[in-house]
Amino acid sequence: MTGGAGFIGRHVVRSLVQRNLEVHATATRLGGRLDPAAAWHACDLRDAGSVETLVKAVRPSHLIHLAWPVVPGGWAGEGHEANLAFVQASISLLRTFAGLGGQRVVAAGSCTEYDWSGERLAESAPREPSTFYGACKSALGDLLIRYARETGFSLAWARIFFVFGPGEPRERLVSSIASRLLKGETAPCTHGRQKRDFLYVSDVAEALSLIGLSPLQGAVNVGSGHAVEVGSLIREVARLVGRPDLVAWGAIPEPFVAPIVEADITRLSSELNFSARTTHAEGVASTVESLRGAMGDSPERSWNPSG
Repeated sequence: MTGGAGFIGRHVVRSLVQRNLEVHATATRLGGRLDPAAAWHACDLRDAGSVETLVKAVRPSHLIHLAWPVVPGGWAGEGHEANLAFVQASISLLRTFAGLGGQRVVAAGSCTEYDWSGERLAESAPREPSTFYGACKSALGDLLIRYARETGFSLAWARIFFVFGPGEPRERLVSSIASRLLKGETAPCTHGRQKRDFLYVSDVAEALSLIGLSPLQGAVNVGSGHAVEVGSLIREVARLVGRPDLVAWGAIPEPFVAPIVEADITRLSSELNFSARTTHAEGVASTVESLRGAMGDSPERSWNPSG
């Protein structure tokens, strides 16, 4: 799998090794707390020669492709060259993998591919990306799905919704609010009434593992299937930290006009019997606890990617 050292990737590695599978994972640079049960490989996916050398050496049967550049500003950031480079790198990776006998691919798409005016979004919902990142994901997904259909290759395109959990980047919702409150700082946020489909990261990893080991093909949403108010997560963070007085409601204008973004996970639930195991409250508690430890407010301990 690619992107094994990333936020979601670490959890997917753990999910796969727990199934007693032989897992080979890539990262641009090796280091930090990587799961020792997996075989790790330093590889820049933009280097086609290095990718071919690695795939020839490993000869994997399955590929889970999560790697994508982290662009400042997240989904709202542009990063044209970085995003375009990974569209090209992803196509090259898949062609190399298929050409060397690979059998099954799961590649990570995004809910940002969709037109968010539709509220509850099935895989067939209209797509109108509002960011360059979303446009690149949408275009890549169309190409890979069409390629798989016309060549008989087995591929699933996993459109991932809003992920949270231990190890998430500090600029994400739960960690951004929690880190400020833990330091005794004011935490600016939106009005919090917009609803989004959040799924705890270990549940995302479980969904991706199930998809990878199944014959499911084409686009499939990965979410909880139930959108909640952003403010409910913020209030839970503030309650756990004990500083609701520092939450500055409405200090940040809501950047997206969509009042609700919710995944229709009928495919995921009916075909793979998937449902979220972790409640939002449990997930927030685990994330805050992990962040508290990382900030030195509790005895240092190794981060457990299973949550």
